[in-house]
Amino acid sequence: MTIPNTPGDPNTPGNPNTPGDPISEEPTPNYNQQQPSFGRPQEPAPEFVQPQAPGYEQSNAQQPSQGLPYAPPVQPGMQQPGMPQQGMQQPANTNGPVPGRLMGILGLVLAIPFSVIGLILSIVGLVQAKKAGVKNVPGFIGLILSVLVIIAEVVLLVIIIKFWVDVAQACADNGGGQLLINGNSTINCSDINVN
Repeated sequence: MTIPNTPGDPNTPGNPNTPGDPISEEPTPNYNQQQPSFGRPQEPAPEFVQPQAPGYEQSNAQQPSQGLPYAPPVQPGMQQPGMPQQGMQQPANTNGPVPGRLMGILGLVLAIPFSVIGLILSIVGLVQAKKAGVKNVPGFIGLILSVLVIIAEVVLLVIIIKFWVDVAQACADNGGGQLLINGNSTINCSDINVN
């Protein structure tokens, strides 16, 4: 008794798995075979180099190997979904008030019209921020601006005092009257009280 051929049977005629069947004997391409160069010398394909962030070295474990799918390396600081973050510090609480920030902002605002008060408030803000371990950029800018304004005020004060001393000296040398300044302004020496 013979059993009829089933569709999955390799001996069924027309089955692609049947050995010796002319329909199933298609040439299988050999991808490892070198292709003709058509008159040009054959050069090896350039090797792909994974770009890397500066300062980070890539280990050999991250290199793709043959037969395994390639997964790009995870940069430090990036978190894969479902994985706990390791080696990262939690950022400072940016939702609440930052210690010293208000004093730093007030010091920055008051640095030009009231430079000494701005300087004091900026220093207080920087000290508070340092104790809390956070940065206080407005306090730092207020400190620098206050110092620059104080220096400019001192220089301006010296120039004004020197001008009036020179005027008083010129009035004393001339014996009174009027002084001509820069060819277009006059000063009455009687208005200046020189003792």
